Amino acid sequence: MTEKDKLLKLIEEWQLAELFEQLAEFGIEDADLQNLKEKFIAKQLDEDFYDSLINGYVDWAWNKLGNTYDDLEDYENAVKCYLNAIKIDPDDSDYWYNLGNVYDNLKKQEKAIEAYLKALKISPNDDMILYNLGNVYHDIGDYKKAIKFYSKAVKVKPDKFEAWGNMGIVYADLEIYKKAINCFKKSIEVNPSDEKSWYNLGLGYKKVETYQKSIQSFQKAIEIKPNYDSAWNKLGIVYKNLENYQKAIEHFQKAIDIKPDKADYWNNLGNAYYDMGNYEKAIQYCQKALEIKPDEAGYWNNLGISYMNLKKYEQAYQAYQTALGIDSNDSFPIYNLACLFCLQKDKSQALNYLQQAISLNPKDKEDAKTETDFEWLWEDEDFKALVN
Repeated sequence: MTEKDKLLKLIEEWQLAELFEQLAEFGIEDADLQNLKEKFIAKQLDEDFYDSLINGYVDWAWNKLGNTYDDLEDYENAVKCYLNAIKIDPDDSDYWYNLGNVYDNLKKQEKAIEAYLKALKISPNDDMILYNLGNVYHDIGDYKKAIKFYSKAVKVKPDKFEAWGNMGIVYADLEIYKKAINCFKKSIEVNPSDEKSWYNLGLGYKKVETYQKSIQSFQKAIEIKPNYDSAWNKLGIVYKNLENYQKAIEHFQKAIDIKPDKADYWNNLGNAYYDMGNYEKAIQYCQKALEIKPDEAGYWNNLGISYMNLKKYEQAYQAYQTALGIDSNDSFPIYNLACLFCLQKDKSQALNYLQQAISLNPKDKEDAKTETDFEWLWEDEDFKALVN
């Protein structure tokens, strides 16, 4: 077997470590390099890889090979390649940065942070390293550090709208909505055609109940991306909160037209009809949501409420019990079972379920004092003892 054949065999077997050892020992003629290139092309490698080998930059070749594995979502092999590149040249921040990216893809966040910090030590003003550190810290719930690194990223590169947007999301997670809104505005100022920033701004305004600005923001997101189903759905929720049920229904239906397999959209449509007092329609659309997602306890609870309003108590009971079978620690269906038995004047069962609900959610004590379903028990001594 010739030296060229040995090399080609190594390539075919994809034993790159041995290949590099061979390349260090043998001179390769142009014709042979062309054959090598043809083999590598079949493995989806780019010209930079070959140029790196020809010029003796083996560390960069490892890095390019790692990029190829990364593109193929073969992250474990990508890690090995980047580590080989780092072993040859530990002072190249790109290698550490790429290693951090694949560790992040592997959900190995601590290793990703370690790699990114190594990269940052070499290149302290690299906005992408700072940005990705912010993302990883956000993912693991360390919001303080996430904000720290996003802030540094936008200080280095003020027009990095993604960092402004993600920093806004962190502030929203922390329920600091004023700062979240300011970040989303800054992101839009930099890139007014980013529909996600408009969408997030709409969410921020919705949280502080500034509904007209929320509507305008969601509409702007839809203007940029007409098939933005989540924005149509959120618009429906805002209109529902404003008790404009017809507009809410129109927007929920539009979200469903775009994405008919989204159970939440059907449930929201059912809720809008419920709020209008159309319980039959509410049941119809809640059942549609359950066809898509039958293990969602909240949908079964909503179904039970609609049946209860139609005085279909057996169906309501079955719906609440199904909800409890999915999540036995959910106080809502237990509280609603108490209401159900109260409507049927079954004091023993009503108080039994109410006691269970209160043990899971003490707030139900106060709710029961004003819940009209319990009105006939408000003066009952056993009821008073339970809720006072």
